[in-house]
Amino acid sequence: MSYQVTARKWRPQLFEDVIGQSAISQTLQNAIRHQRVAHGYLFAGPRGVGKTTTARIFARALNCRQGPTPSPCGVCDSCNEIAQGRSMDVIELDAASNRGIDDVREIREIVRYTPARDRYKIVIIDEAHMLTDPAFNALLKTLEEPPSYVVFILATTESHKMPATILSRCQQFEFRNLAYDLIVQRLRFIANQEQIEISDVALQQIAIASEGGMRDAQSIFDQVLAFSGRSVKEEDVASILGLVDQNTLDQLTAALAEKDAARILTMINDEVNAGRDVQNLCRKLILHIRHLMIVKVAGPEGSLLPLPADVLPNLVRQVELFSEPDLLRFYDIMAKTEAEMKWASQPRFHFEVGLLKIIQLRKLIPLEELLTRFSELLRQAGKGNSGSDSPRVNEPKPPSGSGDRPVAERGQTLPSRPGRDQATGARRSDANPVSRLLAAIETRQIILHAFLSTSSSIKWENDAIQIEIPHGSFEVVARQDNQDLIRTLGQEISGRTTTVTIVKAAETNSTTAPQLPEVAVPAAIAESAAGGETEPRPLSNLLSRAMSPPVIEDFLKVFSGKIPSR
Repeated sequence: MSYQVTARKWRPQLFEDVIGQSAISQTLQNAIRHQRVAHGYLFAGPRGVGKTTTARIFARALNCRQGPTPSPCGVCDSCNEIAQGRSMDVIELDAASNRGIDDVREIREIVRYTPARDRYKIVIIDEAHMLTDPAFNALLKTLEEPPSYVVFILATTESHKMPATILSRCQQFEFRNLAYDLIVQRLRFIANQEQIEISDVALQQIAIASEGGMRDAQSIFDQVLAFSGRSVKEEDVASILGLVDQNTLDQLTAALAEKDAARILTMINDEVNAGRDVQNLCRKLILHIRHLMIVKVAGPEGSLLPLPADVLPNLVRQVELFSEPDLLRFYDIMAKTEAEMKWASQPRFHFEVGLLKIIQLRKLIPLEELLTRFSELLRQAGKGNSGSDSPRVNEPKPPSGSGDRPVAERGQTLPSRPGRDQATGARRSDANPVSRLLAAIETRQIILHAFLSTSSSIKWENDAIQIEIPHGSFEVVARQDNQDLIRTLGQEISGRTTTVTIVKAAETNSTTAPQLPEVAVPAAIAESAAGGETEPRPLSNLLSRAMSPPVIEDFLKVFSGKIPSR
């Protein structure tokens, strides 16, 4: 007998042999047992997980001479012919190569006739999503109301490409990827039956490389046997599959933790010289970072990590070198790097730059730590300024008689446009009730504060506040709610009942220019305006003046900065 590959030789013949799809197998068995067989089924899922195999077992169960039965006998003519793919009443169509409307018309003609021998005429359409739109339209009516002896089974890896009109006419079953443990168990069973020596670690490597597909795992298994014979070692599997050694990933991780860029570039160069693919190395490093992230978040226990037992201790040690945000940022950078490498003419360069980005990121101060340090500096600065220089706003002193305060403070006229320094000083000064009143109004009514601070004259004498407002702003400022607010704030500041009077300012003669307030002009500016020349100030004097505020020193300390000299 000619050689058969493992996937064909050990293809499941019963529902019980299909691993990882117990819910689907049980549903189909119950449908046969209770005579609730539908006319259309859709088996969807990734490659190599048992869709076509389940369809053939279902066909055998329906047409078995002992059935319909959930467990076909496997010895009758119908079971044998279906297993060998030569049954006249089970038609298999590969929609990837027979996707036109003529192929569907041929199927429609076939299903018009009753089965030649068996109980049902079963049509299995593999890769059904490859059919053309006219072919789907030609299949609609037959699929909706087929003869009682016809069962359609459609298998596809991309169910989202199937028309909704087809999906609504079928019972849909979603096949899932197989767990690595199930693949290892099945491969171990096959190895024992074939009397092949292979370690569990090698089987785990094959299972991981299969990405959840049993057929892929069996194909890799055959490839490894062709290389190693009847005794398979872990090194043989790694050599055949081009796997990245776990030690290489551990060394890369250690170099990232130590921020050793030269070591990383040397390791990449060694891998390239050894003939290994940098894209595969990038994918394995991403998977390794994912494993570290799982250990960091969920711990090494549990079934989240399909890894050999000797790998977990290394992960536990490595994960202590990084924080959870670090691992998330590493994964994000490497995922973007992998996407760039797919279309790059020099994937190695992108991989190297991606790792250097991670190292550069490791050298930066985390934002959380920076904010913590800055908050600590502000707290210490607040403690240092808690002496006589700090403002006292909790115990305001009301304006009193002539013996307590100078007349200029009790009857003060607000300048037409106070400068920024004057406003700041006024808010910090407890001796000026008008400034405190304006500061309180600013926190409660910003528009009113704008009118009062830019175009008003305010006097506060003997618990009476008198405000002169220009004619254009009088209607806005003199509203009753504004007067109530000023009166309330004045009482809070003085501690006594306060009256508020708002009057219109006297209009000036239009032919006379308004008298501008006198402004003290520095001598240097005055001489320059008069045509005189002044000697420029030295740069050192300007730097010393710029460095004089304490906040500048705090910022330089937090951000580890310095002011460069010219």
